[in-house]
Amino acid sequence: MSTINNRFENLTLERLQEIYDLIASAPASPSSVHRHDFNVYDYLGVAPSGSSDASNVWTITRLTIASNGSVTTGIATGVNWTGRYTHTYL
Repeated sequence: MSTINNRFENLTLERLQEIYDLIASAPASPSSVHRHDFNVYDYLGVAPSGSSDASNVWTITRLTIASNGSVTTGIATGVNWTGRYTHTYL
């Protein structure tokens, strides 16, 4: 298994691919808007088509990827995309 040589030194490329496959499997539709951002966490947001980033209609999933490769998922609903770094994820 290949290993990524950075702060996630135990995160394999195969595990990272699994994570991105999960993100990519979110249903795409003309009736929804999708946003993605990878900062310290990995964020995926979905909202009704035509929604602004500031509207409180987003459902955002946040992935926390630990250095050992484990992943924790949290979800915030009825929030805006612009505040994704400060929302509470359960």
